[in-house]
Amino acid sequence: MDYQTISAPFLNDIRSETAFCSFNDKFEAYSAQVPDDRALSVRMLISSRVLRLIRLRIDNFDDLPDENVLSAIYSAFFAPKSTQAVLSKLEATAMSSTTASNSALLAYLDRFDRVEDLCSTYLPDEKTLRRTFIRGLSPDSLRRRVKASEPETLADAKRAAFQEVETLAEAKRTIAEFGQPEVPRPQATRPPPSFHPTRPHATAAPAPHFPSNKPDNHKPAGTPAK
Repeated sequence: MDYQTISAPFLNDIRSETAFCSFNDKFEAYSAQVPDDRALSVRMLISSRVLRLIRLRIDNFDDLPDENVLSAIYSAFFAPKSTQAVLSKLEATAMSSTTASNSALLAYLDRFDRVEDLCSTYLPDEKTLRRTFIRGLSPDSLRRRVKASEPETLADAKRAAFQEVETLAEAKRTIAEFGQPEVPRPQATRPPPSFHPTRPHATAAPAPHFPSNKPDNHKPAGTPAK
């Protein structure tokens, strides 16, 4: 690889958080491509005008380790000044994808991790970070599965998210290949068309017969008179 062709980014504007974050992303990409012995120090990529402003804002800036320079700049110029403000910034990184994919999850992790790194002074506690990360997952099926796994740490939640994305992707591939399994529906039991139940007719019970105490004046025909 011709390292001379890799253009190093330069920080020329310290007034805009968007410009600073863009520089931060480009610097990370630049550092990943160039070996450590050939990569330029981050201080060498900041314009002299911006350096003067940074030195006015950050005490002992020139004594900071190179790996702490960017986080120190962000904390001094852009970082929220309260834990609640950092929490709101973390919540703003939430996923908006309607499908679970590795690319969407990686992008979410990058946004979440950047806020963690750059706003370290006022970060919420571990439990709040874990819950905030899980709430930011999307779609709902991914969020529910990660929450059901009951991760104990933020790192556990991140690992669980990747595992569940793979599980959902595998289920989607299976459905695409074999189709959605049919679930048999219970059939309602109905009588045959010729069957018409009828109510039985009520029959009157015979009246009871009781013997009479009156004298029987009726005589059969042919009986002689006395």
